[in-house]
Amino acid sequence: MWWLARFVTDHGVSPLIWAWPGDLLTSRLIAVMLLTIVAGAIISRARADLARVTLLTTIVYGLGLGVASLWGLVLGQPLRPVYAIVFVSIGAVSWRMLAMTPAGSEPPRPGVSEHLASTRPDPPPL
Repeated sequence: MWWLARFVTDHGVSPLIWAWPGDLLTSRLIAVMLLTIVAGAIISRARADLARVTLLTTIVYGLGLGVASLWGLVLGQPLRPVYAIVFVSIGAVSWRMLAMTPAGSEPPRPGVSEHLASTRPDPPPL
């Protein structure tokens, strides 16, 4: 539900986890990205091929936020340790889960057009 709180307000309960207070647009962009990752995880639970894409997205997002947080130190910005640790942990766990997901373990499911073609009756002979 953190994404919902980020979307509603740009000021949270703690500056340790609420990056960029006072910037509602940035707060909402972060909220939408969190919602996107959650939605992707829910949608891809039963599909190994989609799970790999979702895990890669989560790795890039989590580790990218960690690198960006450290880069903020170079620019003289304060480090938000809880924020960085949570997202780096999410990226690291996703990386481990991706390593445990066997490639090609699931046959591709037919798309909509293949499904419709298989349920359509054969035309009568001419």
